[in-house]
Amino acid sequence: MTTSNSSVVDPDARRGKHGDFFDGFLVDVMMDADSQLITTMDVIAANGEEAKDTIGLVRMEYEAHGNQIEQVSLDGIGFHGETLRTLEAPDGLSVDVITPPRVFNTTAGFSSDEFQLSEDGLHMICPAGKTSGRASRRKDKPNNTFYTFSGTLCATCALLNLCHPGMKAQSRTGRRVSKNDYDAEYARAREKATTPRYQAVRREHPAIERKLNEIVRHHAGRRALFWGQAKVRMQELMICFTVNVKRMVRLLNGQRDALRAVAMQSGQTRD
Repeated sequence: MTTSNSSVVDPDARRGKHGDFFDGFLVDVMMDADSQLITTMDVIAANGEEAKDTIGLVRMEYEAHGNQIEQVSLDGIGFHGETLRTLEAPDGLSVDVITPPRVFNTTAGFSSDEFQLSEDGLHMICPAGKTSGRASRRKDKPNNTFYTFSGTLCATCALLNLCHPGMKAQSRTGRRVSKNDYDAEYARAREKATTPRYQAVRREHPAIERKLNEIVRHHAGRRALFWGQAKVRMQELMICFTVNVKRMVRLLNGQRDALRAVAMQSGQTRD
């Protein structure tokens, strides 16, 4: 969704990117897979965290309807460590998340899985049995812990070409290994992607894309008619209500046609 004016006019609007850059908001909707009725919706700033907003939508549906959601299918934004952990926590929301996995950029050579954490948790031990320097963190990558091996240690290692083939001569530092705080969640999501159940769920996922298309293209949901996030949320709420009413009519008509067909078939049987 875009606003007709920049954020200079609307203090709640922010700049985001969905294909092209735009100033405005994002509308997030959750839909029941069976009935294709919208169950919850939210409007966030264009630069908001869509993945984490899913947590709010799940909680909103539970509080509003008392529904315990068993499974949710997300697009690529769902491959987000904090979101996966919060949604899937057995002692929390306990929601099975289906989302397309991503492969993060990795260093050539041995994968980080082939390095073992030391007993004190402060160092990493490489496949050659060498120990790295102490663990460190970076502000720009708060979810990662880095372990760096000394250049001298790596230069004399017999496994150098297999572990760190890009190391430059006389480099002070050797192989650097990073471990993500959410490695377990990412591994679980990647494992799910290899199952037939994942494929079945993903075949149903385009239904939500069609629902969003109906909102933005057929009910003017792409452009905000008001200034302020609260008013835009009310606009989108009314659109979603309208879309749901249309869907309910279709469902009722389909049920009526099905009953009529059964009645006609029963009549033919009696004849």
